[in-house]
Amino acid sequence: MTAQSNHRAILRASFLTGGAQIVSLCLGLVRNKVVALCLGTAGVGLSAMLNQVFGIMQAASTLGIPPAGVRAVALSKDDNESMILSVKAVRYACVSLAVVVAVVFAAASPLISQILFKDYQHSWDLLVLVVGLVFGQMAAAEQTILRGVGKVGGLAKVNVSASAVGAVLTVPLVYFIGQRGIAPAILVSSVALFWFSRRASRMVPMAVTAHEPTEVTRKAWSLAKVGATFFGLTIIGMLLSLGLSVLVRQHAGIEGNGIYQAAVALTVTIASFVLSAMGQDFYPKIVHLLRSQRHEEAAVYCANQIEMGLLMAFPILAAVSFFSHELIALAYSRDFHAADPLVGMLAASCWARICYWPHMLCMLAEANATKILSAELGFALCTAIVAWLALPACGIAGVAVAYAACFLVYSLVVSLVVRRMTGRLPIAGIWQLYLIGLVCIVGGFYLHVTLRIVLLAVLGVYVVRRLTTNLGPTHRLSKLVQSIPLLRCLAPASGS
Repeated sequence: MTAQSNHRAILRASFLTGGAQIVSLCLGLVRNKVVALCLGTAGVGLSAMLNQVFGIMQAASTLGIPPAGVRAVALSKDDNESMILSVKAVRYACVSLAVVVAVVFAAASPLISQILFKDYQHSWDLLVLVVGLVFGQMAAAEQTILRGVGKVGGLAKVNVSASAVGAVLTVPLVYFIGQRGIAPAILVSSVALFWFSRRASRMVPMAVTAHEPTEVTRKAWSLAKVGATFFGLTIIGMLLSLGLSVLVRQHAGIEGNGIYQAAVALTVTIASFVLSAMGQDFYPKIVHLLRSQRHEEAAVYCANQIEMGLLMAFPILAAVSFFSHELIALAYSRDFHAADPLVGMLAASCWARICYWPHMLCMLAEANATKILSAELGFALCTAIVAWLALPACGIAGVAVAYAACFLVYSLVVSLVVRRMTGRLPIAGIWQLYLIGLVCIVGGFYLHVTLRIVLLAVLGVYVVRRLTTNLGPTHRLSKLVQSIPLLRCLAPASGS
């Protein structure tokens, strides 16, 4: 594939995934609004707790199987028999884990109800969630297949459709049943997600092949071994976040931790749109390229992904940093103004993460568990130590500085590892973009508001020009820019 076709595929995947996330987020807000109007604050509180419990159930029942399954399906999509075996193993592993976790939570539902709600009345709600867990993991298996074969558009349609059905059916459930309708609403959403996911995965062409149950079990066990790496990464990330929160709370109290968490939520939510697109589309492709020994193509594709990710995130992260005061006040209140200077540093860490994440996915594609977990554990420990040392001198801002600085160094180290793994990594032009973005995101907050607006406009022009150059004059975005008189000079000439 050429660089131009890579850029176009990356942009398409990012828009599809990000757009589906935005639509799903809006539908979720509508669903929460309905719960608030029908059930009041008590209903919103109960809904939040049940969703948190459901999230814990899902985390306990995945154990890294979905990303490991994506890798297995991507590796075997050129071999029908091997692909069928991988698909069966993914379904078997997801459903088996879901059933085991469901039985445990079902047996413990009275105890969980007593701990969380101080009564046994919500045991029935927890049992409903257990059924929803099984359907949710069955849906995860089908979505793993879609991700493995690169059906990004189909996956986006599935998520939007399921979110729409869940939002629509929530209305009569909570209106007629009241608080008892919250758990069934979660169940209905899981069933809808499974139905749409199963329907989409059946469109993937696969010939029917028979396999022995022991063969499927062995394959599922191998998925669990690879999935342990992904699960370990998740645990390390959660422990790091918890550890930093504990440090902030010990130094600045619960109010200081609230300010820190507000800044984290504002920046990480923005970066998650770009990072999720990488996980949906980039990971299965890079797995296939590296395992096919096409290292030069993999290096070029990795560089293209980094460049497009940075270009798409640049104006967004810059705007978040420049206008953090207004955004914090809008999202929370003006009592959180102390979070304003933290946003720029945390946005810089997100900037570094967008650069490092494709490198990490390359390492995950090689499934070197020891190297990956050692690197992540080392990064987490260094970040915690630097934050602990910086807190007395810099206050809460020291945690943001430590996190950003360690991420910058870590992204450089991981890029050097991937460079050795792929033979080369053509990122000379990317480092220029990376450094410009880093300076703008960190320093722009301290400029006068007029200069911030001017700088953001200049950055927008720069990004549009570079995007249209990468995509070529025949792409729809380039044609759209050419059709606007004021922007016509930014589009590449049709003959270039």
